[in-house]
Amino acid sequence: MFATLLYSAAHSYTAYAQAPLNIDALMAARSELTLQVGYSFLAASDDVLVPLSLTTQESAVRPPPVQAIVEQDTETGQWVSGLRYGATSDLELRSTIRQRESRTRSPYQSSSTRRSTALSMGGSWQVSRDQRTPALLLSLDVDIAARSPLQDSELGYGKAMRLNALTYRSLDPVVLSLQVGMEYFSSWRYEKVEYQPGDSAVAKAQVSFAVNPEVTLISGLGVQRIEPSEISGSEVYESATRINLTMAAGVAISRRSSLFLGADIIGSGPNAATINLEWLYQFEL
Repeated sequence: MFATLLYSAAHSYTAYAQAPLNIDALMAARSELTLQVGYSFLAASDDVLVPLSLTTQESAVRPPPVQAIVEQDTETGQWVSGLRYGATSDLELRSTIRQRESRTRSPYQSSSTRRSTALSMGGSWQVSRDQRTPALLLSLDVDIAARSPLQDSELGYGKAMRLNALTYRSLDPVVLSLQVGMEYFSSWRYEKVEYQPGDSAVAKAQVSFAVNPEVTLISGLGVQRIEPSEISGSEVYESATRINLTMAAGVAISRRSSLFLGADIIGSGPNAATINLEWLYQFEL
């Protein structure tokens, strides 16, 4: 019942909020409306311990099912659509919809699929600009409504909150940035089952190089710490540390439209990689 749910929790970096890839797109300008559409796809495999199922006749003449270490494959696709509005030159307000589908397959077990949807609202505040000191941006996003990851699919409110701090320094044609973020979760209940996703924290250093006015190359290194996830008070995943390498490129399609393509490769833990595609369009108001 919880196979996909738990494995998604162990690889929650796919859902972690992150800033747009180019510095110019970090904040919507005053009275500017920006449409942001993105898709990410995660492919991961890891060795897990699963019980070997027996038929009713077999279980009557054999000992209880034994456990085996098998390779479990997970595929997760996520759509993110958001509108960002520049309330002032230093304040951006935004609303985002995330839709995720995860599928898990492993030997001796039937495949399982989980879908979830969340509507979040938040904003970013530019505390300082890149002048005497590096620029500093603070962000807050809250899932105001979300579909339960459990099978009842009921609505939950305020189930996740994300805090981010981003600082950067421009050394034309290079931009150096550092992001630190935290993600907090509230528990979900289904009948007598309570599921508590593990909170996480991330730090990510990134270098952006402007090849020319239309093309930017990006590389980065991130470290994420994930706390244990629990079901009814029992720990189902231990805390884990993930290290990932980011490689991406941004292209200015037109004066108001940009496209970004990137990949995250996990350097520790399970074999996993994520492909990210993002499109930004600035409306004329």
